[in-house]
Amino acid sequence: MKWVTQLLLTGSVAIDDVKFAIISLVGESLLAWDKSSITIRGERNMFLSVEFHPFRLPSPGLWLDIFQKIKAMGFLACESGHIKNSGVYNLEGFFDAAKRAGIYLLARPGPYINSEVSGGGFPGWLQRNKGVLRATAPDFRGVLQITFGTLEESSAKQKLRRAFTFCLESGTTSVGACVDKSYMQWIEREFRFAEITVPFINNDGVPTGNFVPGSGPGEVDIYGFDFYPFGWASLKFRSISLPSSPIAAVEFQGGTGGVGVETAAALINHEFARVFYKINYGLHTAIMNLYMTYGGTNWGNIGHPLGYTSYDMGAAISEDRQLVREKYSELKLQANYLRSSPAYLTASPQGDM
Repeated sequence: MKWVTQLLLTGSVAIDDVKFAIISLVGESLLAWDKSSITIRGERNMFLSVEFHPFRLPSPGLWLDIFQKIKAMGFLACESGHIKNSGVYNLEGFFDAAKRAGIYLLARPGPYINSEVSGGGFPGWLQRNKGVLRATAPDFRGVLQITFGTLEESSAKQKLRRAFTFCLESGTTSVGACVDKSYMQWIEREFRFAEITVPFINNDGVPTGNFVPGSGPGEVDIYGFDFYPFGWASLKFRSISLPSSPIAAVEFQGGTGGVGVETAAALINHEFARVFYKINYGLHTAIMNLYMTYGGTNWGNIGHPLGYTSYDMGAAISEDRQLVREKYSELKLQANYLRSSPAYLTASPQGDM
């Protein structure tokens, strides 16, 4: 699918307990979803996405190169976290490069994005706040309202309105404030007040069903989860009931850190992709975003204290933007197979795995 230009989102409605995002282009509805997949222009799509952070490649002239390599791989979209929107981090160029390459965007707007950045994306001075972060504490909400106010004044807001969907970070019951339903509901409401009307998808820290559609306050439009096979014992997400949205692995392992670049590339290699991504397909995953597919570099003090300068992570596209790893070719094989096999999206897996 090519990037559809001049899209203006007009809102979302509920029909038969299935939420649809309505994108208006000369009165034509373009985007919808059900329990099987997303649909664009009436055509079902396997939403294969990659993770790419512009602040880890702070040279806007190189963003198009990454997007074109993503497109050539056969992937449809890119997810990106944002920690700044000025200077070389200005999102205008990032959106324009995605449009030129024909890539949809899955926006993770922050201010908290995790992503092994310093403070998870929060500014250091926020440590002086007495209230619990990512909760309904008044002083923390006051800080976020400054962020939303900045968004209101930003020219990038119009392009954020055209992003495919927003990814909101959530967590597990052991994380506490990350699953504060009233906080999540407030965050969603503030984005709506800022005229960001794209559908919401969350990134559940462990796939246990937080904020699934129909669960009440803080519920999202499409349930998404975070999953790293090299760290969890079983694929728990298969047991989650998702009657109104497809299975969405919005952060699935595409690399690893802390072991050195070459070790990471050997560990999360083409054979890893052949095994674990195909397990996902066997479970009828219809939205999959790989973290990372291009990692880049931690410039200045962007990285968290336990990391190091390189954020290559052994991803399919190396830190110097080269295509020298067999994993890139393996991902291209998988993507093109799925694009040429539309029946996959309406098939049903035979039993749990």
